[in-house]
Amino acid sequence: MAPASNDLPRMSFEEFMAFEGEPDARYELYQGRLVAMAMPHGRHARIAQNVGNVMDRRSSDPDRCLAYQGAGLVISERDATYLVPDVIFACTAPDRRGLMHQAAIIVEILSPSTAANDFRAKVPAYQQIAGVEEIWLVDAGRRWVQRWQRHGQDWVVALPVTGEDSFESRVLEGRVPLAELYAGARFDDEEA
Repeated sequence: MAPASNDLPRMSFEEFMAFEGEPDARYELYQGRLVAMAMPHGRHARIAQNVGNVMDRRSSDPDRCLAYQGAGLVISERDATYLVPDVIFACTAPDRRGLMHQAAIIVEILSPSTAANDFRAKVPAYQQIAGVEEIWLVDAGRRWVQRWQRHGQDWVVALPVTGEDSFESRVLEGRVPLAELYAGARFDDEEA
């Protein structure tokens, strides 16, 4: 997520839903402020696709619990916050407008231009959503994953996992190897 534009007027959630914007742009709304988003491409898009595929393959209820890429997640209509995680794993489908209201796992693919805001703004926003059990931050520039897990009312962040390692996902009921998340992602170029 890029920083919110402070030079535009604040928007309500209803105004944002009616907002059409530029035809080639995607937007988020953070505390009433419009945020333009870059379209995922290259390694970022490959990793997001891999994450979604891993989630779908490991789903304990594949007819109901699925990965969604690019789906908007309503954080708070009252606070006018609507974010678009890279991948959402949820057991409820989007509503008739294509909006997600619940998730079990939320994944952000980090890039140099968005990482700071993903850590500072998005992770705390996602932690407010009832039902979210895990948040994964997956680096697009190297094999590196950091995850948060809900424990009752608290959140516990694990040390990052790197290289050829794997991590435990309670929601997916097993270990997730980084090799699967990064399959086909080449790190010998500068594109993220």
